[in-house]
Formats: sequence, C-alpha cells, structure tokens
Amino acid sequence: MALPIVRAGAHAAFVEAAPRAGADAYILDLEDSVPDDQKALARSSLPTAVARISESGAAVLARINSGAATLEADVEAAINSGVHAIVAPKIGSCADLQRLAAVAATMETRAELPIGGIGVIGQIEDLDGLAALDEICRSPRLIGLSLGSEDFSRAARMRPTVQTLYHPNQLVAFACRRYGLTPFGFPGSIADYSDLDSMSVMVALAADLGFAGAFCIHPKQVAVLNRGFSPRPEALADAARIVAAYEQGLVQGRGAVQLEGRMIDAPVAARARAILQCFGTSETI
Repeated sequence: MALPIVRAGAHAAFVEAAPRAGADAYILDLEDSVPDDQKALARSSLPTAVARISESGAAVLARINSGAATLEADVEAAINSGVHAIVAPKIGSCADLQRLAAVAATMETRAELPIGGIGVIGQIEDLDGLAALDEICRSPRLIGLSLGSEDFSRAARMRPTVQTLYHPNQLVAFACRRYGLTPFGFPGSIADYSDLDSMSVMVALAADLGFAGAFCIHPKQVAVLNRGFSPRPEALADAARIVAAYEQGLVQGRGAVQLEGRMIDAPVAARARAILQCFGTSETI
C-alpha cells in the first residue's frame, strides 16, 4: 500500500496528475511542505483536491499541523472536505490524540456527520512518542501509526539509515499489532526518492517486519511500494498450498503436516490464511 504525500494548495496540475501514480490513497499535506503564509490557501483548496482525487477511486487523507494555533482550522477543513482519515504528526502522548479527537467530534457535530467516523493515523517523530507507544495505541480514533524517519532521526541525533531505524520501526510495528492497528513505514529515509533500488530493499524488509504500507513523497516511489507490500503470485500460490495441506492434515487427525520440506502447523497456516484474505483466495490461484 502506497500513500504519497501531496502538498495541498499546490498547482492544480500536481493534483490532477497524482491519481495517475496508482496509489491506494493520497495524503494532502497541510504541514511541513506548506509554508506558514500559504496554509490558509492549502486548507481552502482541500475540497477541490479531495473531490478530484476521489474520482480515481483512491482514498484521500489530510495531514494536519500539530500546533494548537492551527489544529482546529486544519481539522475543520479536513472533515468538511470529505477526507477518509487524518494524518496527525508529532504524536508524543495519548493527550495529543485526545485533543485531536475532541476537536474532530466538535467538527463532525457541526457538519452533521457520525461522531468518530474520521480515523487517525499518528506519526511518531520523537523519543517521547516511542516511549509512550502503548499509551498512544489505546487512543481514540487511532487506526494506524508510522514512524517519521526524518524527524525521529533528528530528535535522536542519528542518521536515518536502515540500521538506525530498524529497531524503532520494529517497536512501532509490534505496538500496532498488539492493539489491532495498521503499521505503516519502512526502516530508512523517506527523503531520497532517486535511489529506487535501495528503497526496494528497505520496503522488502518492512514487509517482512509486518508493515502493511508506507508513505512516500514522489510518484516514482509508488510502484516500489505497491510491489514490495504485495505478495508475488508464487507467494499466493504457496499460501494456498499451505492452507490446503494443513486442512487435509486436520481431516486425517494431524495438527502438523510436512509440505515440501517444511513443517506446517497452526501458526504457519494462520499466516498463510491472512495472506489469502488480504490479497486473494484459493479459488483464484
């Protein structure tokens, strides 16, 4: 799953071109990519941009600013524009998300929308947020988390490399899975969009770690993410064989079977079923 970040308020041609990248969802950015003197323009442009991108069938999210001075205006603009979810940066505690949830409820009430209908993907961007993962994961509206590689590396005074970002990303993925949330990201810098080969390696590692998708900043990265987070046809076929072999073993009264030199038991079969449920079924293999 690829979620490109598109600057809100940018030239209309950028918004027109965005859906052609083939992403599952697009993030319209009100935060870092928008200068302070253009944030009001970016907010006012959201309805048109959301409508245009939604025509492609993709979901649209809005990344808001974390500061109290702009939170209410950003959330109001996002909800009134019809976004599917909000991306909340610089989450350091559950209190940050509680404030956001309260504002969102007020705006949903004004817009006569169901309370709680707009989900939130939080971005962990400092050491406080990493230390408070369990508290944060119990927050209202939260549907997923991502580690902000550049901001987190700056806060930790380290370089954003695969080696330095591996452990914090793994902690985010583990926390998400403990609480039934979706982990987004990969261990590496999001800023370098020119080295797609290196990105492919990082995305493959992220998929092995259990991440479901990632943010990106350039259309060229979308294909890399889509390919890396989707199982190959042979992987789907293998998952179908695993499930079939395990189920046949159960019929024969065995809780573990051998398949092509591998032991297949309940956890292995469950993982294979999850792959098929997300990306295909045995009938289509």
